[in-house]
Amino acid sequence: MARLHPDFEWEVTRNQADHGIDFVGRGEFLNSKILGIEASLVVGGQCKKREKPKALVDELAGSLLKMGRELHPTFFIAAVSARLSASRIFDARLTLEGELRRHCHILDRGKIEALFRRHDDVVAPLLRKALPSEDAEKILAYLHGRADSTARFDFHTRSVDRLVTGAPVVVDVKMTHGGLEPSDTVQLEWRPKSVSAVSLISPVGYERNGDLQFAIQRNDRFTPFETLFRLEFMCYQPGDMDLGALDHLMPDGTVNSHTLPSVRVQNSHRVPFFAKPYRSLLMKLGEVFSQAEALGPQIVALVGQGGVGKTRLGEEFGHVVRRRAGEYIAIDHTTTLERPHLFLAALLAHLIQRDGTAPIAEEDVLGAIAALDPALAARVRPSIEAVFS
Repeated sequence: MARLHPDFEWEVTRNQADHGIDFVGRGEFLNSKILGIEASLVVGGQCKKREKPKALVDELAGSLLKMGRELHPTFFIAAVSARLSASRIFDARLTLEGELRRHCHILDRGKIEALFRRHDDVVAPLLRKALPSEDAEKILAYLHGRADSTARFDFHTRSVDRLVTGAPVVVDVKMTHGGLEPSDTVQLEWRPKSVSAVSLISPVGYERNGDLQFAIQRNDRFTPFETLFRLEFMCYQPGDMDLGALDHLMPDGTVNSHTLPSVRVQNSHRVPFFAKPYRSLLMKLGEVFSQAEALGPQIVALVGQGGVGKTRLGEEFGHVVRRRAGEYIAIDHTTTLERPHLFLAALLAHLIQRDGTAPIAEEDVLGAIAALDPALAARVRPSIEAVFS
C-alpha cells in the first residue's frame, strides 16, 4: 500500500487486541490553523488469516465495525488469506458497503500475490531481509510462477430506453483482472455479428478482416484490479441489435471471448445515409482534418440547397473524426428524436426569459412552443388549455 500511495503515511499495528485495526494509511490534503481545518483520507486495513472462511461477511463485519467506531476511516481494505471466487467477493462487498456506508475493497490471496508480483522491486528485498535465503527464493519463485490471466468483463448499456438509429450507443465496460499481466496495455478486438448494421466508433483502432483491434491503457491509478473504459457504437437498423463480441487478446496468443449485450434500437425516422455520392466530399473533409491536425484550425463551409444533406454529411464526417481520435461538436435541432430532452430545456429557457412579475399563463406556454415548433403548438393547444383550466 505504501508503494501504491507513497504520499500517505502508513503504519502496521502490533498483533494484539487493536479494535480490528491491522494497518492504517493517512493522507493529509488540507491543514489550516487559520481556518481550523484538518482534513485527510484515512485507510483502515484488516487482515484475516483463515484459509477457508465459511461466511465472508461474518468474518469481516465485526472487525470492520470496531474499526469504524475507533478510526472513522474513509474506506476499508480487507486482506484475506483464502482464495475466493469473484462472485463471493462481489456479494460480500455489496453487503458490507451497504451496511458500513463506506467503500470496502476485499483482496483475496490471488490479488495479494498479484500485488506482490507487480511490485517485485519492493517485495523481494523485504522477503530476503526477513527470511532465510532459501525460503525467500522459494516464495519469490512461487510468486513468479503464478499467472492467472483470466479477466472478467462486465457491460452496462447507457440510456437503454432511448436508443435510436444513427445515434451513439454507449456501453460502459469494467474489466476485473488479477493484476499479473506483464503489460499495462490491454489488447482487445471487436467482432461484429453484422458489419452493415453496427459499427464501433470509439475507441480508435485498426480494421482487420472486418474486425476492429484496439488497445486500452490500464488505469491502475484508481485500482490495480479494475480497468474502466467505454465502447461507443452506431446502429443503422431498428430492432433487436447484437453488438457482437469483445475478444481479450492475451500475450501468449490465446483469446478470451466475451459476448457484448444486445440492445433494442428504435427507428429515428431518418433516411439511411447513401455514402456513394458523398464519398469524395468525405475524403476532402478527411484531408482538411489531417491539415488541422498538422497545421492548426481550418474552416470549411458546406453550401447547398435545403434538404440536400448538408447536416447529415456533417454528422457522418463527425463519425470519421471520432474514429481518428478527434472530438466532434454539433448543435442538434431541439425537436429531433435523438435529443428529446433538448426541447424541454429550450421551452424552459423561453419561459424563464419572460417577465417574471406575472404568473405563467397558457398563452405563455403556447407562445414558447410555437417559437420552437408551430405545428406542435397547434396540436397541443387543447391539452395546454386543459392544464390551465
